[in-house]
Amino acid sequence: TAFKVRHVGMTDINPFPISISLVDLESEDAKKGTLGKLFGIGKKEKEEKKANDEEEEAWSKHATLFKSFGKVGLKKTIAFTHDEDVHCAVDYEESDLLPPQTEHAIERYNVTGVKKFAAEMAEKGLGKPKVSLQFEMSTSGITKLIKAEATVEEIVIVTEEVDDDEAANETEAAAATETEAVPVEEATPVE
Repeated sequence: TAFKVRHVGMTDINPFPISISLVDLESEDAKKGTLGKLFGIGKKEKEEKKANDEEEEAWSKHATLFKSFGKVGLKKTIAFTHDEDVHCAVDYEESDLLPPQTEHAIERYNVTGVKKFAAEMAEKGLGKPKVSLQFEMSTSGITKLIKAEATVEEIVIVTEEVDDDEAANETEAAAATETEAVPVEEATPVE
């Protein structure tokens, strides 16, 4: 007698929720050395910046990247419109399942090149770039940033010119296809 064994499958999960926090990256001008801080160099600039910061609310984003008890081996993309360099923090969220005294910090990334790219696009009269950060949770449960890029969509109108000799042969067909709009996407990877 023959019998068939039922297929049994398993899916590995990550029991801990993982979140992402995004804030503006501190500029190089704001990063004065220890001696500069000791002797008060840049103090006036800091006071002016502090006054400006109070007027403008600091940009930040926070989201859950991978939910508790979610499958491993997944990729997730976070996309936002921004024109400054970004500091990205990947952390465990508070959970009863996380062992006591476990460090919540997983990874820290500085996404640079966005400010420079945004300035170039502003000179061309284009809008703010769309920044995309792609994260992967490997099959071993390790979360890391695998791709970061900034893109700006630019619409270019292409016109075709028709010679007089060809225009005589193609009267109605040429008139219908003189102007075409073609969207072109310009992308520069963020370092």
